Amino acid sequence: MSAALFFAAIASRISRLRSPSGIPALLLTCAFCVMAFPLLSYASDRSDSHAPSPAAADAEPFWHRTMRLHAAEDGYRLLSPDKLATIPDTALLLDVRPDYEYQSGHIADAVNLEFDPGDADNLSPEKAAQLKEILGLDTKRMIVVYCRSFRCLRSGIAAKAAARLGYTNVWRMAEGYFGWLDVQEPQKGEAPGRCGSDAQTAVRRLPDHGLAILGGDADRRILGLPENAHTARLEDIRCDMLVVLFFNTHCIQCREQMIALEKLTRRINDAAGKARSTAPALLVGIGVQESKRTLATMRHGQEHPIPLFADPDAALFAASGFAGVPAAWLIGPTDASQREILMSATGEVAGNPDFRSLLFRMTGVPAWGIDDTATTTTDGATHAAHPARQ
Repeated sequence: MSAALFFAAIASRISRLRSPSGIPALLLTCAFCVMAFPLLSYASDRSDSHAPSPAAADAEPFWHRTMRLHAAEDGYRLLSPDKLATIPDTALLLDVRPDYEYQSGHIADAVNLEFDPGDADNLSPEKAAQLKEILGLDTKRMIVVYCRSFRCLRSGIAAKAAARLGYTNVWRMAEGYFGWLDVQEPQKGEAPGRCGSDAQTAVRRLPDHGLAILGGDADRRILGLPENAHTARLEDIRCDMLVVLFFNTHCIQCREQMIALEKLTRRINDAAGKARSTAPALLVGIGVQESKRTLATMRHGQEHPIPLFADPDAALFAASGFAGVPAAWLIGPTDASQREILMSATGEVAGNPDFRSLLFRMTGVPAWGIDDTATTTTDGATHAAHPARQ
């Protein structure tokens, strides 16, 4: 590019010259361009031969390059999730997420010690002693530290702290727990895919989060809670099957899925009749990074009331293991009569055949009597619901 500008500048100067032999300046300019073209092509080829290809430039994400620099600076190394299966049995896995995230799901044999951003500047003597006790006396032992995802800073803080304590074989799995889930093979009896796919049938325990009731007495009646209740846990909600939709008000697909799932659960309840003491199916929404005020306003504007809960700091969403919204849990009883997360789904949840099949089977309502295959979008258009990969 610079060569082209150079030759263009010379051609411009020639065009302004007066030729003493009477040759028009235009002809001199043309002659110069003809002679310069091979040189320009050669210069361009040489320049392009050393320029990185777009594929090479995009091979490593920017965040990974940044973390590589941090690792070299702070005395630890990076480990990709697909290499975790090759580490020795003597290695220690350190999960530095909050305990509720750890309890909701973690890598086998991992030990939990929560780190927070404040530990980066001032690691207390008590926390340092805790860390040293967990890591043990062998400073050459392989230590793998992980957090939630590559956006989480905790694992870098903990890895740096371990290196400063004298441990020389510290590794950080920067992609975190979500990154590890993404490279796992489906287990026997489990639907293909994990976070970000359509369905996941692994049974999981419910996180113990108290959620503020925003709809007052109307929500308490729908949820089957006492009149004086101000918060609710998912396991306290009275129904046969509970559909929990994680959403954000800025997500158009989230609004479409809320409408479709409300329609689906309402028709299941209508088909089941009023003979049951609890609702066969109930939908609640959890607004990820949404304020209580925003959701309370949204709740008042609903044609068919849906209890909504706020997750302003995305703590519950982080524990869910999902990577994006819309996403949903299907919660119901297990063989031990305990309520568990029976299935997770993302994308077009209402049209997911596995999600629908389990919901119909667990509520005892025949699917052939429910016609909700058309969902209305927020702009008034109607389209057929179908499973979609994100």
